[in-house]
Amino acid sequence: MAVERRNLSPLDMVNSDGWKVFSERLGWSDETRVWIGVRQPDGFYNATVGKDGRLVLELMREGAVDVPALMTLPTPVWQMMVDAIAEKTPPSAKERIDGELGATKYHLEDLRKLVLKDRLPERERERVA
Repeated sequence: MAVERRNLSPLDMVNSDGWKVFSERLGWSDETRVWIGVRQPDGFYNATVGKDGRLVLELMREGAVDVPALMTLPTPVWQMMVDAIAEKTPPSAKERIDGELGATKYHLEDLRKLVLKDRLPERERERVA
């Protein structure tokens, strides 16, 4: 299996409901640790996998040192998961609007060239085309 190696930076994302995903590349090996948790009014709950395969949330004390990771994966596998999620994530509204605006500008420029081509002198037509 061919895997493209990339320079990974720690992933640190929080959604509007307070769920947080963060990762750490282990410098001494080719593995990445991943934690998932949720911020609640009474503190931060760390997620681990229970015996039945479901997430188990445990309240962490402030300043806890040995917080168990949800998973530790080979870094190429973690990168493939991140890439797959990124492919399925729809672009934000701003990205969509920026893309549409760029396409509209390109289209208008083409139309302008077509309209002006017939009105310009011969030497100018060659420059526009």
